Amino acid sequence: MTFKQYLQSIYSKLNFRLSNFNLAVALLSLFFCIPIIVICGSLFFPAKDVWVHLLDTVLIDYIFNSFTLLIGVGCISLILGVIPAWLITMYKFPMSRYLEWALLLPMSMPAYIIAYSYTGAFDASGPIQEAIRDLTGWGYNDYWFPEVRSLGGAVAMLSFVLYPYIYLLSRASFIEQSVCVLEVSRTLGCNTIGSFTRVALPLARPAIIVGLSLVLMETLADYGTDPYFAYQPMALLDAVEMGGIVRDVYGLTLIGVAALVAVGCWWLLNKTKWGTLLKAVIFDREVGIAMGINVPLVYTLTFIGGAILGGLGGAYIAPTISVAPGLGTEVIVLSFAVVVVGGMGSIAGAAIGSLIIGILRAIAVHELPQVELFVVFAVMAVVLVFRPEGLFAPAKPRKI
Repeated sequence: MTFKQYLQSIYSKLNFRLSNFNLAVALLSLFFCIPIIVICGSLFFPAKDVWVHLLDTVLIDYIFNSFTLLIGVGCISLILGVIPAWLITMYKFPMSRYLEWALLLPMSMPAYIIAYSYTGAFDASGPIQEAIRDLTGWGYNDYWFPEVRSLGGAVAMLSFVLYPYIYLLSRASFIEQSVCVLEVSRTLGCNTIGSFTRVALPLARPAIIVGLSLVLMETLADYGTDPYFAYQPMALLDAVEMGGIVRDVYGLTLIGVAALVAVGCWWLLNKTKWGTLLKAVIFDREVGIAMGINVPLVYTLTFIGGAILGGLGGAYIAPTISVAPGLGTEVIVLSFAVVVVGGMGSIAGAAIGSLIIGILRAIAVHELPQVELFVVFAVMAVVLVFRPEGLFAPAKPRKI
């Protein structure tokens, strides 16, 4: 057997078709993996003694703690996010309408603020343990109390803050599912738990995985680091005075670029054949496959286009915010609030939602800086209570 025949046999076993498109995607993925490859390679071919010292001392512990933190936060967030989303979507019970948005409120508080609050409350010198000692007369070492300043405490705090990512995406997926599918599962012998585990949960798996990915990324990124500011791109442009307020030209260009991208996306979705195919696939994937649409190709190209726009947007806005390991958190949260307020599937809604969030946030910064973040989530909560699909979300026919 020649080497070429050997490779062909491997490709046939893996059911993998090597094409120009697959090759381009593989090379692009390899390009983005270069930083990771360089870091991992430096462990085995170190130019200095730094990695050798880390490997001999704390690196193994850091890796173990990181994986333990990811597993713990992921599991607890899945439980806190998926099960309440299912119960609130499928059942009506007292206070269920208020719980729809109340379960999102942990997102309004940064994780480190909650960590400081709970640590101060449950620490040995905190009011709770002091009250226990005053009531019982015990000393510091006479009773057992969970250690807040531990890996378990970090898992609990991050889980309580980050589970809304999974909750919101899971609930949106459950709402989009056809009721007929669940009714058919009941007629085929599934009980309530069976319909959830065997029908609803597999259908919601993509949304749950996306939410879990966000939770895990936030878990790794959420550690304290002093920010460093990048002024160079902004310093290249002058400032102008508008209405008595001095504004930098770089910030004004952001508005123009955002408007151009919004118009371009609207034109692509509404005036081109590709936009028609994309909307058809989004509405019903099975019908799109039956019509001969290459659904995997549509998904892949859409993902690549969204990733490119996201990367360019992040690079463009980075000089205006603090550059730190978790610099994307604020942008992601604000973008998330804009989509919730404007509505999914509406470019005009996203534009108007961004104006609403931006104006209210600017007013809060000027009048009450301490409630700046709360205002954003308060607006989002109000919209979720009175119009959960968003202010300008297009009407969608229900699937049958």
